[in-house]
Amino acid sequence: MESAAIEMMIVNAIERTGRAMAKHMGERQTPDELLTVKDVAKILKVSLNYANHLVQSGIIPGLKMNGMKVRRRALEAWMAAMEGQDLSDPAQPVPIRRPSKSA
Repeated sequence: MESAAIEMMIVNAIERTGRAMAKHMGERQTPDELLTVKDVAKILKVSLNYANHLVQSGIIPGLKMNGMKVRRRALEAWMAAMEGQDLSDPAQPVPIRRPSKSA
């Protein structure tokens, strides 16, 4: 099996585990609340415009109620699902490529 194929299998397994853990822990420990896009920008440490783009385009699920809002659990689930992804184009995330170590 090629090194790239093995690496992809490992990345996928880690992602599935992370999503499962986040779902399990999120339901028990995280109080659900509605966040504004400004709150999302602060949490993600990105600009308000970028956070607005993520929410308005549906990349991060939200709802419109006197402005766009995002449930905290939905944001945390999205972050867990995006763990290890290159979000240069957030509409098409790809696994982060790490240089292979040569002996």
